[in-house]
Amino acid sequence: MEKEKWGEYLEPMADLTSLTIAPMVFVFIIYQHAANLYVLSGIIIFFFICSFIRLGSFHILKDEHSFVGLPASASTIIVLVAAFVQFPVVMTALLVLCVSLLMISPFRFPKPQKTINAIAALLILGAIILGDAVSYGGPLLLFGAVCVILSGTAYLRFPIKK
Repeated sequence: MEKEKWGEYLEPMADLTSLTIAPMVFVFIIYQHAANLYVLSGIIIFFFICSFIRLGSFHILKDEHSFVGLPASASTIIVLVAAFVQFPVVMTALLVLCVSLLMISPFRFPKPQKTINAIAALLILGAIILGDAVSYGGPLLLFGAVCVILSGTAYLRFPIKK
């Protein structure tokens, strides 16, 4: 097997670990005392299955300008911010279910430009560094991420004609 092919097969496994297993362990640790463990475990398993399907089909559904289904990295950011801010367990559970369904949805999401990636990285880093110092930072970051995702999808669905 060629070396390039190995990377194609190993990347989804690495992504599954870093974008699904590790974040869900974090969510479980945050909410284990606040939720029914069976419900929490079921939601985490559902997220894992949807992420597995998303990452497994990534190379098949590859497109130059957009992603089919919400990228696992975006869904992980949304879920981790909600857990980091410690939203109520019911709200976080609903968010995890919605994000899981969006990962396996047929909706197209635009690939972000480098500028958007840099801004997102700075916002995430700022939220981590500031932590509790800015109580509205986490929800604002989550709201911004959801707005960018939804506006990009709407733009692909209903492009502005010039």
